[in-house]
Amino acid sequence: MVGVGGYQFARRFSSVAGDETKRQTFQNSITAFLIYHKLDGVDIFWAWPKAKDRENCLKLIKGLRQNLPAQFLISMILPRLAQQLDGYILNSLVDYVDFFNVLSYDYFEPLPGNGANIGPISPMYGGQRGNVDGTMKRLTCEIRKPSKLNLGITLYGTYWNNVESGLGQKRDDIWRLAEVENGPGYSIGWREMEQRNWNLSAANWHEASKSSYIWNPRNKRFLGFESEKSLQEKVIYAKNKNIGGIVVWTMDQDDDKDSVLNIMTSVDMCERGTGDSLNFLFLAIDENGSISFAGDSGEERFLQMKETALSIRSEIKVMFSVGSHSTAFHFSKIVVERKKRRFLINSITSFIDEHDLDGVDVFWIWPSKQDRRSYIRFLQELKKSLAELKIEKKRAEDYIISIIAPRNPSEFEGFNLVEIMDSVDFINVLSYDYYYTTLKVGPLSPLYGGTEGNVDETMKYLSCKTENSRKLNMGVTFYGTTYLNTDLPFGNDSFWIPTSSETKGPFGVRWNQITSDEKSKAKWDNISRTPYSWEDRKFFTFENEKSMREKMKYAEDHNIGGILIWVIDQDDDENTLLSVVSSVDLCSGSSLLAYSCGN
Repeated sequence: MVGVGGYQFARRFSSVAGDETKRQTFQNSITAFLIYHKLDGVDIFWAWPKAKDRENCLKLIKGLRQNLPAQFLISMILPRLAQQLDGYILNSLVDYVDFFNVLSYDYFEPLPGNGANIGPISPMYGGQRGNVDGTMKRLTCEIRKPSKLNLGITLYGTYWNNVESGLGQKRDDIWRLAEVENGPGYSIGWREMEQRNWNLSAANWHEASKSSYIWNPRNKRFLGFESEKSLQEKVIYAKNKNIGGIVVWTMDQDDDKDSVLNIMTSVDMCERGTGDSLNFLFLAIDENGSISFAGDSGEERFLQMKETALSIRSEIKVMFSVGSHSTAFHFSKIVVERKKRRFLINSITSFIDEHDLDGVDVFWIWPSKQDRRSYIRFLQELKKSLAELKIEKKRAEDYIISIIAPRNPSEFEGFNLVEIMDSVDFINVLSYDYYYTTLKVGPLSPLYGGTEGNVDETMKYLSCKTENSRKLNMGVTFYGTTYLNTDLPFGNDSFWIPTSSETKGPFGVRWNQITSDEKSKAKWDNISRTPYSWEDRKFFTFENEKSMREKMKYAEDHNIGGILIWVIDQDDDENTLLSVVSSVDLCSGSSLLAYSCGN
């Protein structure tokens, strides 16, 4: 591709974009240049359109897109700070460009009336002048397609003379106003740093901003730069936030060992992000078959979830669950009556259509033996209704139907699994909370062992009954469970003990509320493959990174189709458990059964 404009010539864009004849000449020139030189596209470097240029900027890019043959790419440079975005109508521009190159660095640059500042060249977090996270979040929320953003990094550093100190360790303590004689700072390429006696191995790490710097108290020189460590942080950030790619300024400043290039290529940015679908829990079901948001804030929560999910990853499938623990008992009376069944199906179909959703999860706990036939009929008619909606909406993909399934074989009397599999896309298995069935004290989600059921037994039962492990999603939890006034359940082959009259619980505890002390004190039960703690007759059972890795390996080894998480917003800010879940690629698993099912 070729870049047009740059800091030196960008000021001419305003007059070109504002004149129809000049716009056409500009567009024709670019088209001819790309064809003559056999290039793939153009990057528009307009730094920066002002508020008065907004409409003309959009006309320029829209016209260029219409003028260029479809195979050519168009990208645009975007600034780092909110006050520099006045000239962009981003939610319209996103329709005409293939990607945006974000200059998410040089945050120290002087702004009108603000002066130059000394600090990190590209802080990931913190500070009061902006940072990478703030820039990328703001742009993601504007265009709602993070896959069209390229996060900018530099292969140079910036140094100042006569600097009295290094960086403070607080997030808001990373900038200081530069003295006039220091100037705006001096750039130095990555490959030049060691040649000019900067000892990069002695660099300081600023944890709050995730950036590297060198401050020499003898000569009072301060260098802010990207190190291999800070670059790794940015590449991982970009992948975790589903950012489309990385833009490097500039590759010829890398060293002879291609140190930076190796970091850039160490992470596959083209992989899909974590999670294929997101369910909103729940829409309540009324006894007449109508569905509605539960509680006063239900609709607001739903709309916020949908907006947030699509802003982070536009390709994610957004679904909703109908039923819930408190209203699922209505299903039995509804699906058996034709009129109510049709009303429920119409309600679901209309809701999907109105909110532009991708499917529905049927949360019925649990159909009885008498419900088997009517449950099948309901799912078949729901599938037909959504197929008709697909045709009406000219939708390329089928709408998704999923159901939930229990953990214990004794709870499957109402499921004709063979016929159900013909009507659903996948089954979400609640392979946790085994104490609900036993009413005893024991591990939250034992992978193996015990006398009251475990994950392996549940998944084997369903795999053998359905003969299709690929349609099963194994449930995992992002919470723990506490019991008070109880003995330790581990110590025998059963690892379940009855509750006593003084036992209290179970009480749920979110993963993000579990203290570091509780995590560090946890012991490991090798039979159930679960962590736990027991102190002062308080028993705490939960999932941690180790137990989650065990479950992910199990799912991979047994060709399980996917993972159901209850619930994703209970993870911590570092996405500790989600990172473990997403570390395994279940999409490439075999369709062969990995269980010995017998007769």
